[in-house]
Amino acid sequence: MEIEKLELKKFQDWQKLCNAAIDPFILIDLEGNVITLNKEAAKLLDKSVDELIGWNSYNFMALNEVKFFKAQINNITRLRKPVRVEKEIFGRTFDLSISLIFDEQGKAEQIAFFLHDITERKRAEELLKESKEVFQDAYNRMLLYQNLITHDIRNVLNSVQSLTYLYNRDRNNRSKMNNVLKMIKEQIVKGDKLIRNVLKLSNLEIMEISLKPVDVLNVIEKSIKFLHDSFLNRDISIQVDSVSNEFIAQADDFLIDAFENLLNNAVKHNNNPIAEILIRIAKEERGMKKYIKLEFIDNGNGIPDNRKQSIFQKNHTKKEYAKGLGIGLSLVFKIIKNCSGEIWVEDKVNGDRSKGSKFVILIPEAY
Repeated sequence: MEIEKLELKKFQDWQKLCNAAIDPFILIDLEGNVITLNKEAAKLLDKSVDELIGWNSYNFMALNEVKFFKAQINNITRLRKPVRVEKEIFGRTFDLSISLIFDEQGKAEQIAFFLHDITERKRAEELLKESKEVFQDAYNRMLLYQNLITHDIRNVLNSVQSLTYLYNRDRNNRSKMNNVLKMIKEQIVKGDKLIRNVLKLSNLEIMEISLKPVDVLNVIEKSIKFLHDSFLNRDISIQVDSVSNEFIAQADDFLIDAFENLLNNAVKHNNNPIAEILIRIAKEERGMKKYIKLEFIDNGNGIPDNRKQSIFQKNHTKKEYAKGLGIGLSLVFKIIKNCSGEIWVEDKVNGDRSKGSKFVILIPEAY
């Protein structure tokens, strides 16, 4: 009789604690049967307190949740101390405290669950994290534009300054003067191209993408014309190898900028007397998807293996900017990705990057 009174008192004490708890509280036995709980806990299951007392708590859990709680109970039984974990239950996130209740002989007999709803806090933390990432991304873009413009615009201005000196020095020599004027025009085109690249890349970060059927061969033709206008004093040989007269890609108006930048790099980073470029175009199927495959193959300086991935990333180092890469390939990568395409770079001759590069592009074919 005395034992029954002791058990009753213990139950009453837990009932008082249960009722006083602001957050959900549940007390179960070692088999998972509910001994007592408060109204906040009952609300989670949309039932009353009386309905839930005596229920086996595992009956209203998913199998993975049953495994989780049994593992936690085994853990606190072994360690003989409470555990605290974050757990998503019934579509909400809780800070969950699990404690063992021991009898007078030190034997575990009950398990107490305290649940503190932290759903809103977690959402706020996630929003804060996203805000930080947006801010960091904007800051990185600012550094990218700053480094690029500082280096490349300075190069353009220095070139124009040097050419102006040559123009004044050789103004009586019409042949030399015409060459200098051509080179000044070339530098102006490069500066304009740089500014347009910066503006387009910054717009691509925020604008809504609108894809449409685009005639790839027509875009290639315009890109080649722009290349010749940009390098008036360079010997450039361009060959287009196409298996068809019609290639229609699902892309946008920025595709021409991707091609122009690849062609520009093929000439800019090329120390040969003649810059040779082969543009190979074909169709390719991968799984259930159809693509237009373009290969821009040059005889330029090539790209080391350890830079073949980083050149497409927008967070370059100052050292990479100093070598003339950066905004152009960042823009190309962004444009191709916006078309749900792929781009990568290989050696023109496998294993010998000094022979030149091969940029490969896959763009979904328009249906």
